Amino acid sequence: MIHRIHIFLAFMLCLIAVATAGCSEDTGCTSSAECPVGQVCNAGFCEIPAPGDIGDSSNDAATSLDSLEPDFEEDTGPTDAGTNENDTQLPIEDVADSQPPTDTQISDTANDSTQDPIDVSRQQDTHTPGKPGPPQVVSVDPGEGQTEVTIPFVVVITFSEPIRPETVDNNTVQLLDIANKPIGGPPVLAQDGLSITLSPQASVLHHVSPYTVRVDPVVQDLEGNQLGTEFKSSFFTGAPAGWDDYVTLAALYAPAIWQTLSFDLPQYDYPVAFDADGNQQTADNPTWIQGKAKSLSPTVYWDVAETKSHWVFTYTLFYPYRDPAGAGGKPIANDTSGVMIVVQKYPEPIPVAAVTYGRRGDIQDMFAYVVSGSPLDGKPLVDDKGPSETLFPDGRFALYVTSPLHQACSWALGGPGECELNAGIKIGQSYLTMTTPSEEPTVVQKDGKWPNSLENATYQLRSGVIEWWSRRNQFGDTKVWAAGFDFNYEPEAGRPGGNLKELPSFFGLNVGTDGGRPPWSWSWKPSSFGQFTKLAQGTPFLDPAWFLSKRFGLGNSWNSAEKTGFSTDYCFHPTLDIDNRTTEPDCQ
Repeated sequence: MIHRIHIFLAFMLCLIAVATAGCSEDTGCTSSAECPVGQVCNAGFCEIPAPGDIGDSSNDAATSLDSLEPDFEEDTGPTDAGTNENDTQLPIEDVADSQPPTDTQISDTANDSTQDPIDVSRQQDTHTPGKPGPPQVVSVDPGEGQTEVTIPFVVVITFSEPIRPETVDNNTVQLLDIANKPIGGPPVLAQDGLSITLSPQASVLHHVSPYTVRVDPVVQDLEGNQLGTEFKSSFFTGAPAGWDDYVTLAALYAPAIWQTLSFDLPQYDYPVAFDADGNQQTADNPTWIQGKAKSLSPTVYWDVAETKSHWVFTYTLFYPYRDPAGAGGKPIANDTSGVMIVVQKYPEPIPVAAVTYGRRGDIQDMFAYVVSGSPLDGKPLVDDKGPSETLFPDGRFALYVTSPLHQACSWALGGPGECELNAGIKIGQSYLTMTTPSEEPTVVQKDGKWPNSLENATYQLRSGVIEWWSRRNQFGDTKVWAAGFDFNYEPEAGRPGGNLKELPSFFGLNVGTDGGRPPWSWSWKPSSFGQFTKLAQGTPFLDPAWFLSKRFGLGNSWNSAEKTGFSTDYCFHPTLDIDNRTTEPDCQ
C-alpha cells in the first residue's frame, strides 16, 4: 500500500513538473546524465533549468548549457546574407534593410547599427547623394545664360547623386557649338561620381559665340535610375583680348542724336535696351512698352570692324514698338534704325562718312553722307556731302531719326522722303536730344508721364556683338529671335563669312509677321539709285569693307608703304572671328 502511494506521489510530481519545467520519461533520477539532453536532475527528477540558471550544478558536469545561448557577437539569422563586423542588427532588421541584387549604393555598405528597422529614404525621393530616385542636374558652370565667358573655360556639371560611370561618354555628356557639333572632349567623372568635367581645347573655341551643355536622358545613377529627360544649358563667350580699346573708340565716335518724339505716344520713340523689360524675351516688348513700362533709359548698341585703312562702327537704335498711326505703313515689333560711321586711320583718325539705315515698309534705306574733300568725296552713290564740322560737330555724326517710322538720316542735311528737313520743320517738332554716351543715362520718365521733349539727355552704349551676336541661335517665343525667320549669308567668292548659316532675320514678333531687323540682316537695294550692284543680305554689317568698296567704287587700293587708299582686308572683325592684330604688320 505504501509502495503504491509512493508511486502515485511520484506520478503527480512528474505531471506538475511537466506542466512547469518538463519531466523525464523516468520517474526519477540520481544525476543529470540520466536525463534527456537539455534537462538536469533536480531533487531526484529531470527538469529543464530555470531561464536564469545557466551554470552547471554539482551534478551537471557532463552537459554544458552554454551551447544553447544565442551568439550576439555575430548575426547568423536565417535571412542574413552574410556577416559584417559592424552588423549588430537582429535578423528582422536585416530583412527590412535588404537591397535588390543591383543595389550598389554607398550607404548600404556603411555601418547598419544606426539604421532604423525601415529605411525612410525609400519612402520618398530626396535626390541626395546615395539615395534612390532619378538623378538631377543641380548646377552647371558656366551657368545658364551667362555672357562674356572667358576663353579658355572648363565646364562642370554637378548632379544630385553619384552617377554610374558606364553611362558617361562622348555621346551622353557633350558641349555643343553653334552648329550642334560636340567639341568638349571626353567627359571626366569625378571620383565621388557627383560631377562631370568637360575641358575643350582653346583652339576649337570662338569668341562671342553660343555653347550648349547637353546631358542625355540615359545617364544613370548607381541604382540604374535614368535622368529621364534631356538636360540643356547655354552660355555665351565674350570678346577677345584688347576689346576695351574698341570700347573707348566706340564711345569717342558715337553719334549725337536728334530723335523726333510723338506728342501722344513719345515712349514709342525712345531707343532703349532690348531687355529693358527685365528679360531677354523680345516678343513681349511691345506689350511692355504699351502699358507696363515705368521708366526708360535711352540706349544705343555698337559694333566694330577694322580694316588696314579704316574702322567701321555700326550704331543700332532699338525700339520695342513702332506705331505707324497717321503715317501709313504697318506696326512693327522691336524696330531698329542706325548709322555706320566710317573712320579713316591715316594720316590721322577722323570720321569721313556716315551711312544711315531705316526701313519704310518693305524698303530698307541706306543713305550715304561723306565729308567734303575726303577721299570719298566725288565717289558714286553719295546722297549728300558737307564739311566735317557740319556732318560731325565735335567729332560726332549728327544723326536725325524720325517719328513714327524711325527713318535715320543727317540732322545737318536731312535726306530723301521722310527725312526732308528745313528750318521750319525743325522748329515745328518735339525732340529727344542725346548728346553723348554715359554709364548712367538719363531716365526719361518723370512723375509717371512720358515727356514729349527732352534736351541734352545722355544714352547708354552697349555692345551688340556681345549681347546680340553671341545669342544668334536663341530662336523662339521666349527668346531673342523670331523662330522660322532666318537666312544663310552668301558672300561673293573670296570674301569671308561663307560659314554663317541660319542667322536671325527678325527680333521676336508680336504684331503680325513683321519685326525689326538686327544689323546683320540689313540689306541695301542700290537699284533705287539707278545702279545695281548685287550684294547679299547682311553685307553692310558682315562685310562692311566690301560694302563700302562696292558702294563708293573704291576697290582695294591700299598702299601699305604710304598708308593710303582703301583696304578690304580685315585686321579685326569679331562677328567673322577674324583677328590679325598681332600677325599682320599693317594691323600692328
